[in-house]
Amino acid sequence: MLKHVIYGFFGLLAASVIALAIYVDKPSPSELPAFSEQNETTFVEDEFGQEASVAVAGSSSKLFKVSKVIDGDTISILKDGATETVRFIGVNAPETGQCYTAEATQKLKTLLASGSVSLELDTSQGERDKYDRLLAYVFTESGQNAARVLIEGGFAKEYTYSRAYKYQADFKAAQVSAQAGGKGLWAPGACAKPASAPTTPASAPAQMQTQPAPAAAAPVNTEAAKQQTPPKEEEPEEEPEEQDEEEEEPPPAPASSGSYTCSSNTYNCSDFSTHAEAQAVFDACGGVGNDVHKLDANKDGEACESLP
Repeated sequence: MLKHVIYGFFGLLAASVIALAIYVDKPSPSELPAFSEQNETTFVEDEFGQEASVAVAGSSSKLFKVSKVIDGDTISILKDGATETVRFIGVNAPETGQCYTAEATQKLKTLLASGSVSLELDTSQGERDKYDRLLAYVFTESGQNAARVLIEGGFAKEYTYSRAYKYQADFKAAQVSAQAGGKGLWAPGACAKPASAPTTPASAPAQMQTQPAPAAAAPVNTEAAKQQTPPKEEEPEEEPEEQDEEEEEPPPAPASSGSYTCSSNTYNCSDFSTHAEAQAVFDACGGVGNDVHKLDANKDGEACESLP
């Protein structure tokens, strides 16, 4: 009996020592490394097949104050004490004066109503465009990708500038969904051109007033007149000058020969069938530096971007 008591005592003592060792060895919560979402990175393969780290966007990313919504794909923010213009990557909203411009701009204003955004850069697209605008993905405070929301709602179109970008597949899928659902500018008749006004019939020519015939002149002694007045040389009759046409001719259609009117606002986006036609006139007339036709409202060098 005594032997069993002794064995039990030593067994209990050994168990207590082991439990104490485990407790002492366990680190306290204050000693555990803190997790910071701000330092979290993910790895994606760039165009050369090499891994490149890209900051993960989210609520922990640095927030910037939105100072102005310029249009559906461009905003101004306050960054490091200065105003910075940001052009969204992978999206193209309608230009000023085109179908759904106002709706796209208003949608973005509503989306960014909190007044703050976070940014994510994409090394495959470069940091800035040729107008020195910062190229970035823009996220709301709740983590929504603003460009994707615009595309999915039919307020803008997916746009690949020159090479694939990080969210390209996602944006293209969002556009397919918007088209299938007939949302926004994809809705039937949303961007139909208004019917042209009926041509006003030309006014009838004014009635010519009939003037009374001049009274008959008294008979003249022609023989005496010939002797007194020397003969006059005959002068050629002057042809009546043609009156200038008052009606203005319609603006000439863009020609493939490259002869365009670049001195006045003659064309608009509705005069062209494709983006290529509009771009040809835009470039021939001097591009952004001489955009007299207002074909590039957001000054990004692309004319009438809503055309196919």
